[in-house]
Amino acid sequence: RRLRMHADDVDYLLKSRRRERDRWDAQRRSRFTFENLDGLAEEIADRMFTHWDFEGQLRATLHNESLPQTVQHLQQPRDRFDWVKRQLRNELPKFEEIQQFFSFYETNGSDMTHSSLIGSRDTFTSTGKWFFPDSPEVQRELFQNIAWLFDRDIMLFITEKSTGLFPFIEDLDCQAPLDWQGPGSTPPDHLILEKPKRGLDGVVCGDPGKLLRKRALAIHKLYPYFTHLEAIVYSASGL
Repeated sequence: RRLRMHADDVDYLLKSRRRERDRWDAQRRSRFTFENLDGLAEEIADRMFTHWDFEGQLRATLHNESLPQTVQHLQQPRDRFDWVKRQLRNELPKFEEIQQFFSFYETNGSDMTHSSLIGSRDTFTSTGKWFFPDSPEVQRELFQNIAWLFDRDIMLFITEKSTGLFPFIEDLDCQAPLDWQGPGSTPPDHLILEKPKRGLDGVVCGDPGKLLRKRALAIHKLYPYFTHLEAIVYSASGL
């Protein structure tokens, strides 16, 4: 939209603009051009990379790694399995074989597939990271080794790194006083879902309830291109 201005005012503004532009051109220094600034930025970056000791910083980070408070109780010294080695005796070769398996697949790069909640202090890795190839043989051996250790009360604090394709997970909570139905009240799980039942033929069936049916319809609206949605429902009470 054009403003209505007197011709003298328009002429004054145009002349003022030309004067300011000429003044700026006269005072501007040549080193402020894009070409010079771009070259200066590259020179600064090159000097930074030259003086930074990446290997030393990475080594110090791994050595002085601090754990989050939520998992500090899991931290144990690297010789935490000395008692296991004494107790296993005849199974010690298998234990050392599993250690070699995890050591073989440890990595220090961004291509990791799994990490340890204990970090580099974990007995099964010196970097706190693993790269397990997505092959049936490696995956089978990984699961078997974890199960073998678990059966002998040796826990692995290992977590899988999510990829670009992962399940959609929701957490629905219902909070109520402990005595919401009087003394000895049970958790109000039925407000969220109706638990399934197993029929006489051993088949699990049942209606999850109105809330989850409505939620499933809402999720289907978010992903209308899926004709079939497979949902796995878990229930837990934090009493």
